[in-house]
Amino acid sequence: MNVNKNLVKKTGRTPKACARCQKRKIKCNGGRPCLSCLGCQAKCQYTNQQFPSPDKFFLRRNPPLGVNGASLVRQSRSAVPLHLQKLLSDVAMFLDGINLQLFLNLDSSQISAYEGKTSIETVLIGKQMQYLNRFSDTLSATAKHTPTTYFGLYSSLLHFTPMGISWLIQKLISYSDERAIKETVYLILKFLDTSTSNYESDQRLRLTHPLKFYACSKSLVYDEERIIMHILNELKRSFEEIGSVPNSFHAFREAENGFSFSALLLKQHQSTFNHSKHNQQSLKRFLEESDSIFCLCLEFFQKSIFSQLYDIGLLSSLLSLIEIVYWREDSYIIGQLISSISRRSLDSGLNRWEYYVMKDESTADEYRRLWWNTYWWDKWHASMTGKPPSIPEEMCWCLFPRNLMQLGIDESMDCLSLIDNVDLNLSDHNSSTLFCHILMSKLITRLFSVVLYNRNFTDYRLFTAEAANNLAWTVEQLNEEFDYVSGLYTAFERKIGSFLRSNSQNEVYFEVLIQYEFIGAVSFQSMQSLLLRIQNLSQKNQKANCFKQISVCEERVSHYSTDLLLSVIKNGDHFQIIKSMRAVFTTVINSASLLIKNPRNNPFYHLSLICGVVSKLSKSLSCTDDGSCTWKRLQQGVRFSLILARACSQAIMSSQNISLSDVKAELLNYGHSCVEILDWAFDINSAWYKNLMCNYRQSCFSESVLQNIDKRVEDFAHSEKTDATSIPLAIGVDNGDKSSSSEWSPKEIDLQNLDFFLKSDATLDFLTSLWHDAPPHVFDFGNQDFSSPG
Repeated sequence: MNVNKNLVKKTGRTPKACARCQKRKIKCNGGRPCLSCLGCQAKCQYTNQQFPSPDKFFLRRNPPLGVNGASLVRQSRSAVPLHLQKLLSDVAMFLDGINLQLFLNLDSSQISAYEGKTSIETVLIGKQMQYLNRFSDTLSATAKHTPTTYFGLYSSLLHFTPMGISWLIQKLISYSDERAIKETVYLILKFLDTSTSNYESDQRLRLTHPLKFYACSKSLVYDEERIIMHILNELKRSFEEIGSVPNSFHAFREAENGFSFSALLLKQHQSTFNHSKHNQQSLKRFLEESDSIFCLCLEFFQKSIFSQLYDIGLLSSLLSLIEIVYWREDSYIIGQLISSISRRSLDSGLNRWEYYVMKDESTADEYRRLWWNTYWWDKWHASMTGKPPSIPEEMCWCLFPRNLMQLGIDESMDCLSLIDNVDLNLSDHNSSTLFCHILMSKLITRLFSVVLYNRNFTDYRLFTAEAANNLAWTVEQLNEEFDYVSGLYTAFERKIGSFLRSNSQNEVYFEVLIQYEFIGAVSFQSMQSLLLRIQNLSQKNQKANCFKQISVCEERVSHYSTDLLLSVIKNGDHFQIIKSMRAVFTTVINSASLLIKNPRNNPFYHLSLICGVVSKLSKSLSCTDDGSCTWKRLQQGVRFSLILARACSQAIMSSQNISLSDVKAELLNYGHSCVEILDWAFDINSAWYKNLMCNYRQSCFSESVLQNIDKRVEDFAHSEKTDATSIPLAIGVDNGDKSSSSEWSPKEIDLQNLDFFLKSDATLDFLTSLWHDAPPHVFDFGNQDFSSPG
């Protein structure tokens, strides 16, 4: 029987409803935006968005040669003379080593015909975008896991990104839904609100209009000349009190270069502080005065950046400024200074030996030292941000400074040769420090060029479906490079690391030691991120090839982090500890994340290290918020470290089914100060948390964190890939891999518990109410009952 198709009744069912209609359980017409969202002017979004197939954008793959390794081997066994068989075998190995996935070409006709709204890059990798970051999972196909401008692809602060904080909160929720856990989540979110509100705009103002920023912070009327004289008069009065007025004060009005003057003043100011007695009040005053001088430096730097393009004296002053403030300034500002000196040094020819011909040896050696110090700070900044260095290795053809050449080394040597040919016990402090910096720079260069940003491991073509089916060669090559780089760090640790630790009582060597241990930790953390990406892209039978290296990375990160925290705890100079703040706070975040992920791997020892560092820092700081920008950043670091110590304790308590008293009893073995820090951490009314309770506005950062968590639940709820009721939460651990069974971790998160926590009146509405403009006396968090809304 023939039926007219036009008479068949069509169902009104929409193949895909938007997120809002799904949540409200109302009919959706599938429009973009749909009629329901359009009528109430709501934001219309679709979960699990279906991307067009990326395969159509690529032309058929054509091998670069018409023969492969296997065919050459077969021919060599029959028709090739014996003396050529070895050569052909080598050629066969080379052909088999070519990653054919990288020879896919884009189809220009498809690119021209593309009319989508999302970027072509988004379409090319499709649903594989979830693997751009170590916090990805196979269920959230539309999650935005891409790197940001501030957090680089391999940022040392990856656990402090919105995705990292979201992961941390999900781990805490997976342990328990007790009131104490909710308090910890509240503290984390309120810390984000307090520390990130207006932060970016303040830093932009400080960089572009430093004196205006200073005037605003001091409630002064902005007038450039008056502000400059106000800063100088305040500093002069301070120097007169200690009876040491620098000669540069008298030469300021005659100085043609205000930037060089202010940089010299900052250097003399720090030297004066180093030779004085340190206490909490003197440190606070020193940081406030240093911030004032730094505002002068930035103001004059803005004026001289174009007027003195090839002034070597300006580069020397800029290098001096970077060496003084690198440990306390924001990455935006330090990055501007380092990129400026790197580009200017290249433009001035300091990287080429030809520039030094016919120069006086004393001048040439000064310029060589200037270049290699610039080279070091460029690599240091790359390791801090996870972004590629500005100075390419192939552009560096400058001799080492003379004192290093006298040690029997030159710039053409590789890392292993440099390590083997130098005995630091026979060199002076300056030579040893510069040598260590150059050696670390070469390690970082090798890591970034051959591993982290190697096209063979990071090309977008690897994200295609065809490439994902055959990543065996990529995994093999990555493992080989990993083993080599890991061997370099082992050699450095064996000879240079042990030397630095045995001489860490010297403040110069202690500073280098902290830099080395921190670079070691972030280097293996970066390699772990890359290995996790490749592992997630690989097929199941190839994932095991990455698991061993991922485990090694985690062990090395833990090793370097532990050594760094121990070095800080053992040091008795509070100012040296303060100067380590950037490395210390980042290490605490990463160490706490490792402990929360696996709270059964010697947990009390690692918790004692976190508490010990916080105890050291708290003795130099007060919990009041009055002070300079640097002082407040130090306080924020201590405050978040307290919250992390609290979170780590809760992870230990849940995993081992013990009480807080049991945790304190274990920590007593490491000193009473650890127990005291834990008491502060669990006291919701502690003075360290006071400013968190007074902030009732929500920042974009905490809002993004909550959206990420809510998106995770929503994606799973509408996912058609699985009927499971829980989400795998372990990172980098294949649930089917038996080798990981010894590691304890709550590998599944209860969706019902998570969904209730995020959406119930008892929790989320309570937190939301605190973000409104409520007077401080309305809410008493310490006595708040979570069982009822408000």
